[in-house]
Amino acid sequence: MTYVVQDRNNPEFTMPILVPESEEEITICEGYAKRREINLEKRKQGKKIKDVIQLTPIWEQR
Repeated sequence: MTYVVQDRNNPEFTMPILVPESEEEITICEGYAKRREINLEKRKQGKKIKDVIQLTPIWEQR
């Protein structure tokens, strides 16, 4: 998980490029794009489920 702090008083602020150096950092960064894609898809699926879930018990829906 990464947190980015932005300086709202400086709109020209840009984060420096992350350059992985160790084998661990390289391995973690290599899989980022795929993990992000998977997580975004899971979020979409979760929203679909949330949108159809009924909170009213079935016996009260009639």
